[in-house]
Amino acid sequence: MPGTKYWRILQGKEHETYTENVLSVTIHPNEEAKDDFALSKLFDLSTPGKYTLQVAREIPETLDKGLVKSNILSLVITK
Repeated sequence: MPGTKYWRILQGKEHETYTENVLSVTIHPNEEAKDDFALSKLFDLSTPGKYTLQVAREIPETLDKGLVKSNILSLVITK
């Protein structure tokens, strides 16, 4: 699935000024946080097919660093 121009900017593959609001949320043990984003803003969803998706976020060094990953999702794009 090809990435959009927005995706390429986020990946540093295109150079254009872009800013995004960043919100820090404290999550305690056994709690969860939810965030929404438009998948179509990142990827061109016009090509039918089967795809997998996993979202990951880096944990800042001030919070012991690391990486948090979502479950792997299976997507089917149809016309």
